[in-house]
Amino acid sequence: MCKITATEFKENLGKYMMLSLKEEVLITKNGKPFTKLVGVRSSTWDELVGIIDEKDLDLNDPKTAGILKLLWGF
Repeated sequence: MCKITATEFKENLGKYMMLSLKEEVLITKNGKPFTKLVGVRSSTWDELVGIIDEKDLDLNDPKTAGILKLLWGF
């Protein structure tokens, strides 16, 4: 488990979001445990990575919206 301050988390959000896919990230505030970040990337998503090029990903596209709804209930 990785332990960081809330300030460190805010300054490096993307880094810790990716790290949370591998291990839990404990975020402290005023030196005390505040919250825990745990990644939930699904194996289904991992299988789809590469099928849709991220630069072409359009969240307004009905096909993309359908995939997200299936995966996460959006």
